[in-house]
Amino acid sequence: MPTPFQQRASEYRGNEAEFLATLSPSLFRMTLDPHSDPREMLHTTVVFTSPPGTGKTTLARFFQYATLKRLMEQVQRTQDGVFEELKSLAQERGFIQDEQLVVCGARISFERDYRELALIGYSEQRALELMLSLVGARAILAWRQMFQGVGISADRVELVPTTSGGARLDYLGGARLDQVAERAAQVESIIYRLTASFIPPKEEDLLAQLGGQFYPFLAIDGFHVPELGTLKPLIMIDDAHWADRAQHEALMAHLTLREVSMARWVLQRMEALDPKDTLIWGHEDAIPATDNLQRLRQVVDIRMTQAPDDKRGAVRKAFRRAANEIATRAMQHIPELRKNGITTLAGLEIKAEATAKQKEEIQKLPENVAFKLKIGAGQVDQIRQRVYTYVGRNESEFDAATIAPAMVSILLHRQFNRARQHSLFDGNADESLAEEVLVDADADVAAGAQVRLWHDFKVPYLGGLDVVADLGTENAETFLQLAWELVQLLETQEIIRGDRSTSLTVKQQHEVLAKVGERIVGEWSFPHAISVRRLVEGISTLCLARSLEPNAPLGGGANSVGIEQSEFAEVMKHPKLVEALRFGLGYNAFSLIPSRNAKSKKWTVLELSGPVIAYKGLTTRRGGFVPIKLATLVAMIDGGPR
Repeated sequence: MPTPFQQRASEYRGNEAEFLATLSPSLFRMTLDPHSDPREMLHTTVVFTSPPGTGKTTLARFFQYATLKRLMEQVQRTQDGVFEELKSLAQERGFIQDEQLVVCGARISFERDYRELALIGYSEQRALELMLSLVGARAILAWRQMFQGVGISADRVELVPTTSGGARLDYLGGARLDQVAERAAQVESIIYRLTASFIPPKEEDLLAQLGGQFYPFLAIDGFHVPELGTLKPLIMIDDAHWADRAQHEALMAHLTLREVSMARWVLQRMEALDPKDTLIWGHEDAIPATDNLQRLRQVVDIRMTQAPDDKRGAVRKAFRRAANEIATRAMQHIPELRKNGITTLAGLEIKAEATAKQKEEIQKLPENVAFKLKIGAGQVDQIRQRVYTYVGRNESEFDAATIAPAMVSILLHRQFNRARQHSLFDGNADESLAEEVLVDADADVAAGAQVRLWHDFKVPYLGGLDVVADLGTENAETFLQLAWELVQLLETQEIIRGDRSTSLTVKQQHEVLAKVGERIVGEWSFPHAISVRRLVEGISTLCLARSLEPNAPLGGGANSVGIEQSEFAEVMKHPKLVEALRFGLGYNAFSLIPSRNAKSKKWTVLELSGPVIAYKGLTTRRGGFVPIKLATLVAMIDGGPR
C-alpha cells in the first residue's frame, strides 16, 4: 500500500477525514497570507499559477464545502491542534463566520475533453459557447453533489439571483438547485455525446437540443438553505492549463464579467500563461500580453512559486515549517516507523565530520595557502583565532577540525586580496595596513568552506530537515520525493539492521539527496526538456566555477545567474530560449526572480531548483548569482545534445 510520501496527489485520499489528517496549515499560509484581504479573494477572480506539486488541487479540495464541514466536526471530536489551526485559517479567509460555514465551495476539473470542442468543426464562437456551457453545467452538478454529500437535498436549496439574474434563473430551469441541476445534466449529456460522436450534428440542430447557452455564473449570487441561511457560491476551476489559448481567454473573459458576483478561483500550471506573462511578469515596465487594464483590476494573480524578492526569505521559512508538518503527519501513517518511535525528521544530523584521512589533508590547507601568498605567521594566527572563535560559538553545527582549516584558507585569500588593494598598489598608502587583518569569519565563509570541502575532499554538507525543505524549492511534491528516500533509509537501519538510532548522518543524507536530485533531473520528460537540461548544465557550470574561487567571493557561492533586467526584456526575440525558460519554470527546473537590486542595477535572476543544487553540489543559501549576458543563455540552448 502506498505511503503518504508516495501517494502525493491529494485527490487520491479516500475521504475528507483522511485528507484532513495529512494537511499542513503552513503550506496554505505560504500562498494566502501575502493576500490579506479575504473579501477581495471572495469577490473577484483569483488565478493560482504554479508548477505541478505545489498544492493547487490540495488548496481547492480543502476549501470545498464538504471538507470544511468535516473539519468543523473534527475540531469538536478531537484535540488535534492542526485542525484548530486549519479552522482559524478558514475563518481568516471568510469561509467561517460565527461558527457557521458561509461559503459553499465546489471544485471542477478542466479535463481534456473540453479541448475536443475546439476540434469539432463548428465556428470558433460556437465552440467557445459550448465550452462555457459545459463548465457551467458541471459547476451546477458539483454544487448539487456537494450538498447531497452533507445530507442536504437539492430541492431544499433555493438559488439567490444576482441583481439582473431573476430572468436568467427561469431560463436555466427554475429557482431551486434541483431544477437547474436537472437542466445541467441534460446540457452535459448533450455536449459530451457531441465530443464522442464521429459526425457532429448541424449547429442549428445542436442549439435546438441545448435550448441555448447555459451560463449559471451570470445568474446565481447565493444558495439559501432554511436551517443554514444564505451561502456564497465559490467555483474552483482546477487544471485550467488544459484549455487551449482561445478557450482560456474566453473562460477568463467570462469569469471577469461585471454580472458575475460569486467567488471564482482558477488553478493552473504555468504553461497556461502566455510566454510574456511567464517571463516578463513582475517587471515594472511590462504589461502582460493577455491582460488589459480592466482585467488587471479584476483579477488577483497569485504565482505560488514566484514570491517577490523581498518576501522570498519569509516564504522559505514558512515552507520549512510546512515541510516539518507534512513529514511528521505523513510518518504517523507508516505503522512500522511509528511503533519504533520514528515520528519526525527533525532529528536529522546537521553536523558533518570528515574522516581521519580527510582531516589530515584538510589541516594542510592554511599552511599551503599562507606559503603560496606569503602571508605572515602573525596574520595567520589572528585569522585562525577568529575562525575558531566563530566555530566554537556554533559547535552544534560545525566540527572544528573539519571546517575551520577550510575557512582559514578562504580568509587568507580574502586578506591577501584586500591588503594588496589597500597598500601594495598604492604608493601613498600606509604600509601598516598590510599587517592589519581586514577579514572576519561568518556564516557565508562557513558555507563557502562546506561547498569547497565537498568538491575537493568529498566531505558532505547537505544535512538536516531545514536543508531538505530548502531543496524542495517551495514545492511539496519535490520535498516529499526527497524526504521519502530518507524515511526509507531510517526504516532500513531501524527495522532491518536493528540500528536503534532515529537519525541519519550528514554523509548518509547528502549521498541520498544528491542521488535523488540526479534521478529527478534525469527523469524530466516535459516539453523542451532537452533544452532545459542544457540550460541547467550551463548555469550549473558557471555557478560552480564562481563558487570554487579561492576567496569564496559569494560566500556559499552561486546557484543562480542574473541578466540585467533591461536586457532580459529582449528575451522574446529568442523563441527557442523562451520555450526552454517557460517549461523549465513550469516544471520546477529553476525559478525566475524579477527586479532584484544588486550593484545599483535591476536584475532578472534564474535560480536553480533544489534537486539540481543537490545533484551539482551547490549552496542552498540564496542570494549569490553570476552576472551574464542574455546571449550566454542563447548559446547554452544552441549547444550540442546532452
